[in-house]
Amino acid sequence: MVKLTQIEDEQEAAFQEQQAKTQADAPVVDDEDDYETDSDSDDEFDENETLYDRVIALKDIVPPKQRTQISDIVSRVYNTIYSGVSKTGNITWIVTTSALLLGLTQLNGSRS
Repeated sequence: MVKLTQIEDEQEAAFQEQQAKTQADAPVVDDEDDYETDSDSDDEFDENETLYDRVIALKDIVPPKQRTQISDIVSRVYNTIYSGVSKTGNITWIVTTSALLLGLTQLNGSRS
């Protein structure tokens, strides 16, 4: 039988003690406006992270019900735009070919 023993890292223990001491010495602040956020902190910034990685990470943040609603809205907008562009293209094709045929018919009729 194997017995497992946990070996504590000395630096980790010193860090934990320092954190506890810092939290105990910190004054209690009631006003949230006094806190400053640093959006450029090195802990949160990953130079290798792509836009795709960030969008995929949203799956963890946005609940499934809202993801479904967003997906439905995006699908409806896409289908509406696609349908509109398709119908516009068909109408343009019909008008163009009709104009060409009428133009050629008029051109042949005037030669006679």
